[in-house]
Amino acid sequence: MSKFNIFRFVKKTSIIIFLGMFMALNTVYGEDGDIGDDYMSGNYRQNLADKGVSFEFVYTTDVGYNAIGGVKQGSVSLTNFDMTLDMDMEKLLGWTGGEIFIYGLHGFGGSPSALVGDWQATSNIESGMNYVKLYEAWISQTFGNGAISILLGLHDLNSEFYINDPAGLFLNSSMGVGTELAQTGSNGPSIFPTAAPAARLSINPTENLYFIAGLYNARAGDPADPSVTNADFTFKDGFLYIGELGYYAEGNMKIAAGGWGYTSPEPELKTGQDTTPYGAYVLFDKTFGEVFSVFVRGGLANASAYAVAYNVMEGFVLSGSLWNRPDDQLGLGASSIIAGTPYSNLVPSADSAETAIELTYLLQVSPWFSIQPDFQYVLNPGLDPNLDDAFMISLRATLSF
Repeated sequence: MSKFNIFRFVKKTSIIIFLGMFMALNTVYGEDGDIGDDYMSGNYRQNLADKGVSFEFVYTTDVGYNAIGGVKQGSVSLTNFDMTLDMDMEKLLGWTGGEIFIYGLHGFGGSPSALVGDWQATSNIESGMNYVKLYEAWISQTFGNGAISILLGLHDLNSEFYINDPAGLFLNSSMGVGTELAQTGSNGPSIFPTAAPAARLSINPTENLYFIAGLYNARAGDPADPSVTNADFTFKDGFLYIGELGYYAEGNMKIAAGGWGYTSPEPELKTGQDTTPYGAYVLFDKTFGEVFSVFVRGGLANASAYAVAYNVMEGFVLSGSLWNRPDDQLGLGASSIIAGTPYSNLVPSADSAETAIELTYLLQVSPWFSIQPDFQYVLNPGLDPNLDDAFMISLRATLSF
């Protein structure tokens, strides 16, 4: 890595650390430093929420430095700006059970994967493009005191399906939706940063049991220009369907299993002939005494159609209450993607698996500002035997307005 890149990485991280210290001092000593406010906009937000309107602006920036291995050493920065508007139609208009949600995204910056060469992506806000777009826009209606819910519109599949809540702490993309599903579709499935038109049904027959099913456009956005919003309601490329059955047990434990598939075929890796795209997953997480959480997940996809046949993820999270920092979190996790036999036969020189091991710490400076140092060691990045194991050091700052 050049001295110039070292200087840029140190400079950017220093700015973030300095800003965090300033925010912390302002929270404790400033005139408006009300630690009870979750957002900088404070009581103004609460007044609107009481009337049925909730909004959120979240600014997230990552600065990363690939210290060893991968494609090349160097630093990179990327930024994401989330803007959401959530309207409770019962409070606004007396429409019982109605909700309207709008979500805009603005992202720009570099690509950590260009340095590491990985398939899982060490930053879950990496998109590989600069964009301003409408991300989600949907309307939902609940029935039977919330037991049944129907949703229509642009919808992020991973906002309700395939979720281990404790894994939300981590930066690696595979800690969200599994790579075996993320690799599918002509422009990816309906996940960040491009959502597709969808219909979703949610049923909660008991407090503990739930079932959700979704039907999504098989093509999310425009593959020719993914930086713009393109909501195709013709569904000419078919559908992605997904269902999940889950159970919340006493003691903060979740067990779930899901399956997905496409109505249109995919070409086989080996022959190019049509084959059925499908996959399945299981997940489990449990929190012990609100201070220690564990999670594990496994997913698979049709190996004849996709390079990544399996994804296994596991880890744990400790609450900062153990060291008198109740809003902080410390996590250690790992995610592995495993190539299927058809891909291995097609590319015999390729490694069989890529594994990302992540250590991260969320420092909650104030309720609306956090800093998160993150360390990821990536073994066999991109399944490419010509790439050495990589070590990505990152610092994330998140500001909620």
